[in-house]
Amino acid sequence: MEIGSTVERSTREGAAVVTERFERVARVGLIADTHDEKVDWETLQPAVARAFDGVGLVLLCGDLQTLRVLDQLEAMAPVRAVRGDTDPPAQPPRLVDGPLVVETGDARIAVFRAEPDTGDAGVSGANVVVYGSTHEPVVKVVNGAIFVNPGSPSLAATRCVAVLELGGAGPAVTLVPLPR
Repeated sequence: MEIGSTVERSTREGAAVVTERFERVARVGLIADTHDEKVDWETLQPAVARAFDGVGLVLLCGDLQTLRVLDQLEAMAPVRAVRGDTDPPAQPPRLVDGPLVVETGDARIAVFRAEPDTGDAGVSGANVVVYGSTHEPVVKVVNGAIFVNPGSPSLAATRCVAVLELGGAGPAVTLVPLPR
């Protein structure tokens, strides 16, 4: 599914922006802040799997804490993730220090651990910017790009993930609340 990857330099913090191209994907699962060491991920995973039914790619915005969650998400679709402060060391291509830009079809999706500034490397030219850290689901438009925080499926008042639809007139995001 991966076509290739390149690396460009970030101007803000000196971190590399990893860019990967994938074949066209119609649906992308968006998830953040799984904190699988602090919760019983085994009980949450089936609800996440139902929400991500039919996705061709899963993007995770940090704070996963163990590689086990990546392994389980990869049973659903290929996974790309950016690291949080307490996450395992990078394991490119599936887990990178971030930020990450995924190009699929006409979409350019920038993935960050926390909400970036509009001038951060990777944001420019993105149709969709995905971030986590706050555990609060958000969908908003900033300078023509959709900014999405999918919330947290574990440590949040409202457990949530999101699904990004890339067909039709343009990208569309649906927040998917998960049962408690």
